Amino acid sequence: MIEKFSDYEGQEFLNKEGTFVFEITACEIKASASGNVMAVFDAKSEAGKTTMYHSLNPKARWSYNNLIKACLNLTTKEQIYKFECDYETIGQSLIGKKFKGTVECQEYEKDIKVLADDGTYIDDKETKQSYKIISYEPA
Repeated sequence: MIEKFSDYEGQEFLNKEGTFVFEITACEIKASASGNVMAVFDAKSEAGKTTMYHSLNPKARWSYNNLIKACLNLTTKEQIYKFECDYETIGQSLIGKKFKGTVECQEYEKDIKVLADDGTYIDDKETKQSYKIISYEPA
């Protein structure tokens, strides 16, 4: 299949901090590694693309609520109080919606295997950087 080269230019992942307007491009309900249900969103902006994970665990829904409020422009206490949704299906209605997201660089350690001189592998850690959306606002 012949594809247009320019369609894939500028498709890099987030790699800078700041506040950007994002558009949700996909949503899928999945089970996490621990078996909990989560909503997985793909989003894009001028700064790059990202994947966001929101647990449907009742204690963690505050984060998902923040995304929903930003995408649907639920800004008043009255709007928020009256709003009802099915957390497992609302993600599909957010596709195409925009929000303003603040991106922050976060560091984490990743377990790696390093090849030793004798041909064996040694366990080690590597510091990595990840750019995450830490807050949501209406666009």
